[in-house]
Amino acid sequence: GRLGFAALTLYFLRWPPFCHAPSTDHFRWEVAYLLLCTILIFPHQRNYSMFLAAPAVAWLLAGTFSAGGPKVMGRAWTAALTLCFLGLNAEMLLGEFAPLYDHYKLKSFLTLLLIGLLMRMTPARAMPGRTDTDPRSFTPA
Repeated sequence: GRLGFAALTLYFLRWPPFCHAPSTDHFRWEVAYLLLCTILIFPHQRNYSMFLAAPAVAWLLAGTFSAGGPKVMGRAWTAALTLCFLGLNAEMLLGEFAPLYDHYKLKSFLTLLLIGLLMRMTPARAMPGRTDTDPRSFTPA
């Protein structure tokens, strides 16, 4: 499993790895994936999953609305985003069922779903027409 995530990292970082990202959007996409992998690779970090998943959720929401909104992306896409958001906050919303969430590894499966959604929402699809090429600038375009 962990080796698979290490190999999947090359999908997000592109080849050759560990070079400057081609754009700020691509850099944000990479960071979102790496933080999601932290939830799966280091099980003791699952308590902080909603914080580690926040960049990915923000990326997916921004990409959804820049691509035309939920009507363009479809009901399944919107349902998956809603499921991920509610599932990652389930312990905060319904904390009495926390042992049940842990038993069924809810956060792990939701993180896998988020990784799949993140793979579909590439920088080219999320921010069409953007020409920002400096990955160190964090100013909004």
